Amino acid sequence: MRSNDDGEPSQTAGHPMLDVLMHNEMQDILAVVVRYFGGIKLGTGGLVRAYSSSISQALKVATLTTVTTLQEYQIHFSYDLIGKIDHYFRTQNIEVIEQQYEEDVVYHFLVQEDISKDLMELTNGKIKIQYIQDIETECVI
Repeated sequence: MRSNDDGEPSQTAGHPMLDVLMHNEMQDILAVVVRYFGGIKLGTGGLVRAYSSSISQALKVATLTTVTTLQEYQIHFSYDLIGKIDHYFRTQNIEVIEQQYEEDVVYHFLVQEDISKDLMELTNGKIKIQYIQDIETECVI
């Protein structure tokens, strides 16, 4: 964490802005306020109110997100298992991000937890499961 008053009197700009961000439990965020001087001196209390209210108002209209790590998997299976696997994915709200229908069926999907054991039980071990990679994704809060 870091703040900067950038020419304003000490502790009247950056610190009040950082306090608002910390109070709202913000992480991985950058806040910049540009204030144009209009000839009226605000004093230290006025500066603190101006900078903190700017950040508070910005947070009210901001689209806040959280980062989630998902695991990408690939499964190979025969056509006769499509119904079982599709039903399982629907009931578990698992999104298939890619489907290939060739000699066998290939699905790519994203999950937060490893479901390999469930899929092996569901299909009596008749599928091939391969972990591909972790993917970080942003979700709107």
